[in-house]
Amino acid sequence: MHTFAHVTLLALIVLNPLAAIAAPQALPPIPEWPIIGPILQWLGIVEASPAAATINPALPEYRVGNLEEAEALWERINPNESIRVVITDEDANAFIQRLTREDESIQSLTVAFESGAAVLRVTLSRDLLSEFDIQMPFFIRGDALEIKLTVNATATDCKPVVTVKSLDFNGWPLPIKGLVAETLNALINEEWPANICLEQVIFSSGELALEGHRR
Repeated sequence: MHTFAHVTLLALIVLNPLAAIAAPQALPPIPEWPIIGPILQWLGIVEASPAAATINPALPEYRVGNLEEAEALWERINPNESIRVVITDEDANAFIQRLTREDESIQSLTVAFESGAAVLRVTLSRDLLSEFDIQMPFFIRGDALEIKLTVNATATDCKPVVTVKSLDFNGWPLPIKGLVAETLNALINEEWPANICLEQVIFSSGELALEGHRR
């Protein structure tokens, strides 16, 4: 899928529910509510935050900075050989800039890896919203739309499962995290390669580590 299509799809995932949003402030996640949060977790009604992943020191580690290096590594590894792939946010942003520099609707797009999360910041032209007939709530103003998306991810059944930790539009937190996570995970289920088994996802300061094997 073309880079512009990826960014447009992400924008649509997080923008479409906004037409029905009236309240500018979101409640904290239910597991963080005092007293009732732990009770609902114990009853299985809501899930606790995922436990932090730990690196397997026995795995060989490879740093990948672009798609060409990823493809070359893929050709070298044997089936069922477990490895760890490390991507720095510096390399990720250089790759992103190379792919998006011709897209005028994307004014900026960056990612930062920190302990337990990845933070994506994207600034889009309002013209993009007009193309898809998306109406923003009255309290989100300006000529550009600034989106800040903070996510975590775990590995389940060889695929990444995304948890949205926070979502802001022009500084306003909006209560659609669950819907965005559900849509992202549905997309991952459709697009994830069947011959890649992801075992762990580890976010640390400046780095993303992916552990898994080729099936």
